Amino acid sequence: MEHAVAFGSRTLTKPEHNYSTTEKECLAIVWAVTKFRPYLYGRHCSVITDHHALCWLTSMKNPSGRFGRWILRLQEYDFDVKYKSDRKHLDADALSRCPLPSPAILELDQTPTAVCCVLSPVQHPSLRREQLHDPFFSTIIHYLEDGSSTADRKLARQAQHFLICDGILYRRNYNPDGPRQLLAAPGAYRAAILQSLHDDPTAGHLGFFKTYERIRNRYFWPRLYSSVRKYINSCLVCQQRKPSIPSKAGPLQPLPPPRHPFERVGIDLFGPLTESSSGKRWIVIAIDHLTRYVESAALPSGTSEEIAKFFIHNILLRHGSPRFLVSDRGRSFLAKLLQDILHACSVTHTPTSAYHPQTNGLTERFNHTLADMLSLYVSTDHTNWDSVLPYITFAYNTATQSTTQFSPFRLVFGREPTCNIDTIFPYPCHTEDNIPLAEATSRIEECRQLARTRTFDAQAASKLRYDEQHHATSYAAGDLVWLWVPIRTPGLSDKLLCRYVGPYTILHRTGPVNYVVEPSDPPTDRRKRSTETVHVSRLKPYGAPPDSGPPRARVASSSDGGRCETDSSPSS
Repeated sequence: MEHAVAFGSRTLTKPEHNYSTTEKECLAIVWAVTKFRPYLYGRHCSVITDHHALCWLTSMKNPSGRFGRWILRLQEYDFDVKYKSDRKHLDADALSRCPLPSPAILELDQTPTAVCCVLSPVQHPSLRREQLHDPFFSTIIHYLEDGSSTADRKLARQAQHFLICDGILYRRNYNPDGPRQLLAAPGAYRAAILQSLHDDPTAGHLGFFKTYERIRNRYFWPRLYSSVRKYINSCLVCQQRKPSIPSKAGPLQPLPPPRHPFERVGIDLFGPLTESSSGKRWIVIAIDHLTRYVESAALPSGTSEEIAKFFIHNILLRHGSPRFLVSDRGRSFLAKLLQDILHACSVTHTPTSAYHPQTNGLTERFNHTLADMLSLYVSTDHTNWDSVLPYITFAYNTATQSTTQFSPFRLVFGREPTCNIDTIFPYPCHTEDNIPLAEATSRIEECRQLARTRTFDAQAASKLRYDEQHHATSYAAGDLVWLWVPIRTPGLSDKLLCRYVGPYTILHRTGPVNYVVEPSDPPTDRRKRSTETVHVSRLKPYGAPPDSGPPRARVASSSDGGRCETDSSPSS
């Protein structure tokens, strides 16, 4: 008994209104067959019309013009035309008797639609032939059909879970909803099943559990669990978008506190801020890793020349040349001018890895404190922040730090500063004024070593808490990985962009948690090749797609705007 599966209609365009009746009826066939292509392609169908003249459509000799083009378009379909009088053609006739107004139709046509293509039905002979070619299923089929009593016990136990229906092998499946037969899928069809139940829009690229349950409730083949796991792990679209594991990679690797003040200095730029009354927009900050002492200055534009001048006047000429300078990978810090000065002073520059400012965490943390302090003293128009900056820097340097239990001022100068309020009230004479120089020096050094020990203890406690949520991950040279990049593309939603680009190739390891990588398909010209030092937390293993099977996805790069793109060729 016939029943309707889908309905479709559209209004004629202005030129189409001039067609003859036969041309309009033929146009309806061409449009309908094209619209319902996912249901009709690859199978025989019948076109039923109430226009008797179209019955000769498939047998028309020497067609030309509009009819010739239409017949050519219909050649890829297997169909015949049948006549049905209009009195019996009520289901389709109803759509033409009460057409919708044209504006409503035009508005509806502008709405984007998605069509999910269905696979061509597999014929029983080809399915049975593939099952007989499968080593595992063929053994079960022969046992069930021949009823051999000489089979081993293992085969007999396995065969108990299978049955043959119309020549096709199925596996019995028992679940709370009752017995169910699962198709024994031979190897030739597994890739299409995996793609349809994972990649298609109706499957949604869901994770392993949901995809596995969707497949195991319909099909069976040996090692189905591992097949689904391998397929999903190699899905390029999923790898680009989804994090591979809930915990982050890379244990904490804190920089050990130096032995002497200003042996290691972290430097950073803070801004841009509202332009001050004196034309300043940036703040350069330098902080000593042992004492937490801060040097700061307001800058007009934060160029490398201004950074170099700050380094010479505020660090080199006040505290001496440091051994190490830690900064991010900003242009001002990697410029040749500053690098030449550091080289002349024998300073080792340690830039952080890209998109991983945690290496310079002491400076980054002070930036938050600086913002809080500045916000409490700036004017309503935010133009006096540069005049407030020296005062709040002094306030920070004279405050006791929770980690060292000393103020940075005391660890640098060996004493606490005299504040304004200290001159108002009388204090007894200090007995420390006459302490011998050797004893005073010893006390200062003792405070610094105590601060260093307390910093070690605080770092150990932080590492313990951090490592509970992170795991150790290592890669070997030549491994392929995905690289996380915080892509921002104008006009696109950040939340819908892919998180990873690649693949990249591991070149070598530069430390416990840092690697040097390059694109897996670098330019042939070595001068154009670019490498990048990245933290392990930005990497995750690349799952290579299978060598054969249906198209999976195109690997997006950062230049693509972070879009995950799948192959849109039709399934067959």
